[in-house]
Amino acid sequence: MRAAGLGIVLCALAAALASRADAQSRPARAAAAPTPAEAAVAEGIALLQQNRPSDARARFEHALTLDPASPDAHYMLGTVLKQLGKSDEALAELRETVRLQPRSAEAQLSIGQILRQRGDTAGASAAFAEADRLRKLKADDQAATFAVSAGLKKLAAKDLTGAIASFREAVRLAPEHAQAQYQLGLALQKAGASVEARKHLAEARRLAPYLASPDPSS
Repeated sequence: MRAAGLGIVLCALAAALASRADAQSRPARAAAAPTPAEAAVAEGIALLQQNRPSDARARFEHALTLDPASPDAHYMLGTVLKQLGKSDEALAELRETVRLQPRSAEAQLSIGQILRQRGDTAGASAAFAEADRLRKLKADDQAATFAVSAGLKKLAAKDLTGAIASFREAVRLAPEHAQAQYQLGLALQKAGASVEARKHLAEARRLAPYLASPDPSS
């Protein structure tokens, strides 16, 4: 296995693991210990770092016996199978990754590479295009998170107008960013724009039902 290829794989996995803790859709787990399946995936990664792909494959397969719905385990198993030259099995695992985690740009990229190697130009182009689209969504989501942070700082500095502008930018970048919708709704409520505030608060609760309805008098 080439070191450069392994580095790309591990960086991609790090991004995939980080994305699971998405605070937009559910409350984050507070310092939770890894599940047995997560631990098996981590062991597999360590084996990959030691250039032991066959042993890594066994750990990823074990992870899937513990949690068949783990997108990380499917992705890493697909990746190592691809490196071992088992393209049919790799493609099945990568497609399962996409089914479980539709925003996995890394899985789409790997699917495109396998299809291109097989001469399926149309299929490869579609997968690469989807990978590009998902990467842009991720970049926009990260930019929206920064905009929300900037808006909160402006609120703390009593700059309500500036905060609303930052929250609006966050919503423009990522309309499905629950915190952006929620913070914009709260700020508009403070500004007295109750009709528009209710629209954004309702959208925030649709995206993340755990978000509490604010006290209209606050």
